[in-house]
Amino acid sequence: MNSNLPNKNKQKAFIIENAHILNKDIKMSILSIVMMEIGSSVISSSIGIKGLNINLDSIEKINPEIITHIYNIVKNRLDTLSKPVIL
Repeated sequence: MNSNLPNKNKQKAFIIENAHILNKDIKMSILSIVMMEIGSSVISSSIGIKGLNINLDSIEKINPEIITHIYNIVKNRLDTLSKPVIL
C-alpha cells in the first residue's frame, strides 16, 4: 500500500468532486475497469442526462483497490488539465 495516498473515503470524495473533468473516453475506461473487475452489480442507471452511476461504496466493499485505480485515473486527468499549454 502506498502511504502517500489518501484513505479510501478521501479518495472517493476526490473522485466525486472531480468527476466533471472526465471526458467520455475516460468515463468509458473507468466503466470498463469496473465491469471487468466487479461486474454490473455496482452500476445503476439514473434518470436524466447524467447517465450511469457507479456505487463507490459497493466497489470499496468488493475490491478496495479499484477505488485507488479510479482515484489515480481522475488525479492524472486533473494533473494533465492543470499543466500550462505550451504553444
